[in-house]
Amino acid sequence: MLISETTQALQEWAERPVAQRFPYAPTLNALRRRGKHFMAAELLAALAQARRQWLASHEASPELFLGKFLDVVLDKYDGRYDYLSYTALPLLEHGRTQAGDEADPALILQVHDSALCSLIGDAIRFELRRLHGDTGYLREMPPDRELLERRIGFALRSLEPALRRLGYPGEREPEALPLTAARVVRFCANLPLAHSPFVLDVSMQPVYVAHDEHLFLRILQALDSSFISVCELLTQALRLFDGAPQRSVPFIRAAETLLDEGLRHFHTLSTMQRESFRCFREFTSGASAIQSLNYKRMESLCSRPADERLDSPAYDAVPLLQQALRQGGASLDDKLAALRRQPGAHAAAIPVVEEAMQRLGVTLTRWRHSHYGIAKKYLGDSTGTGYTEGTPYLKKVKDLQVFRSLRADAGAVGE
Repeated sequence: MLISETTQALQEWAERPVAQRFPYAPTLNALRRRGKHFMAAELLAALAQARRQWLASHEASPELFLGKFLDVVLDKYDGRYDYLSYTALPLLEHGRTQAGDEADPALILQVHDSALCSLIGDAIRFELRRLHGDTGYLREMPPDRELLERRIGFALRSLEPALRRLGYPGEREPEALPLTAARVVRFCANLPLAHSPFVLDVSMQPVYVAHDEHLFLRILQALDSSFISVCELLTQALRLFDGAPQRSVPFIRAAETLLDEGLRHFHTLSTMQRESFRCFREFTSGASAIQSLNYKRMESLCSRPADERLDSPAYDAVPLLQQALRQGGASLDDKLAALRRQPGAHAAAIPVVEEAMQRLGVTLTRWRHSHYGIAKKYLGDSTGTGYTEGTPYLKKVKDLQVFRSLRADAGAVGE
């Protein structure tokens, strides 16, 4: 039986496994031709053999990029497919700039904005290519021109705050949407802290060949990128809280800003075609968004989850964090409660901190409501893709109080 050129390339590479020579492009082309869920058995076997040879070589290390790439590609083959591997987050996080322990909010925002713009900018680029007639890969169920333009418009609006902070000059005169979008895409691609074209390429590993899965993946990646930055901001806030609680306020406010801006992505996501989503969702079983480790970290930095919440499917999906939280851990909620008990010299800081935390609590609850709304639109009352209750679960947790130490419920908003 004849073997494919990609399989042959992998077999030849495995004979001399040097990272710089790995056939990334042929591997990705083969994956996208049918979707990760339908990769040929011979190709999977060749990839598994390549990984064995790589791990056995003197170059192999758990921290090296190629090992992470092979683990993401082979997640279904290995039987450990989940949200983390579906979204290829290990590949995106590998080269992300770390803000550091002494970073101020502006630096964390710059890192965040650059990562966000490169991800959403790439989503816009993909939609623009379709708008101009380039079918590329993911050819099934493409949107019509009207939907493409609406999607691009929403995506551009989702980037407006980040673009302003990064110094995007904007347009002096009104111009056609494709021209504006192309200008934004170029700006995003050239940002010093943006993801490289290579990282953007290898982090796009759809399970099927439906056009809308590209948007779905990029939005999930963008949201998780924001959660990482919010976690960095809240971690810095906690670090400062004991000595000077008022110094934590700019970090809490910046975290709220990012969450508030992230709500715009739900408008973009709402342009997915239901039939397209339901088509590729069939092959994402086991990779629910409630498995997001970064979201759970963000939530737990706000306040330690109640025991019922900690024992829920959401936290069962992140066992290491679940175990750590059962053993304790600092949160803003705990810090504020302790400050109230012994205000001392910091009594004047309490109302300022409370105000920042209340705004964060309201915005986090709005985020939960938006998540529930988009899930209800596309899933109805069906179960989630991570073997969860799906929308009934999201409905149950969307109004949970965010900060129990606040006198008023910071999390209550209307349906």
